[in-house]
Amino acid sequence: MPDRAGDGRGCATIPAMTERNMSVTTLERSAFWIYGVTAMILREPLGIVLRHGSTAGWSDPVVRLEVLRTVLVLVLLSRLFLGAGLHFENVYMKADAGELYPRRNYPVDFLTGMLQLLIGVAASTAIALHTGTSGPSMFGMLAGAVLLSDAGWLLLAGALRYSALPRMARRAAVGTAIAAAGALAAALTQSEMAALGVLLLLAALDMSTLVGEYASQ
Repeated sequence: MPDRAGDGRGCATIPAMTERNMSVTTLERSAFWIYGVTAMILREPLGIVLRHGSTAGWSDPVVRLEVLRTVLVLVLLSRLFLGAGLHFENVYMKADAGELYPRRNYPVDFLTGMLQLLIGVAASTAIALHTGTSGPSMFGMLAGAVLLSDAGWLLLAGALRYSALPRMARRAAVGTAIAAAGALAAALTQSEMAALGVLLLLAALDMSTLVGEYASQ
């Protein structure tokens, strides 16, 4: 029989919330805006892919490539958002962030993160872009740019002598390795589907590690 509210036994509690003192962290609160941003970015590309699939059929090679591109953009954006959230949480928002990372620059990091987002947006607009020429596609180059953007951020942070360089170097190394693996797959197979498949697999694995970092915060 349910207990009455007010006597300390009235409401069932979720175990995970009990363990964390019924609180939602700043990191978790800041993650909710990702829903709206992702929906806005992918709204038009999803509409294009759905129209192509309904007219040409889902077995059409071009449609399947566009579906793979769409999923990859979703994973790349999720990886980007999770990584940025962890960076700002640890370097700026935690109580001891100032002591751990005394050399930092919020406006620079904010604008760099915005540039990363714009590269991701550019990749989403190229989902249905097919040049018909040999060599890397515009989408492939933009997807690679998203992955390499952390390396660019690291170079800027190095010039400014950030205290968080070791932390940022790990993210940059992972992104660069994923981009290199995709480029190698493209060179060996001459297939964009294969190269994007490698990028998708490795980016998804990396995203899972970021989810684990969120859980440990």
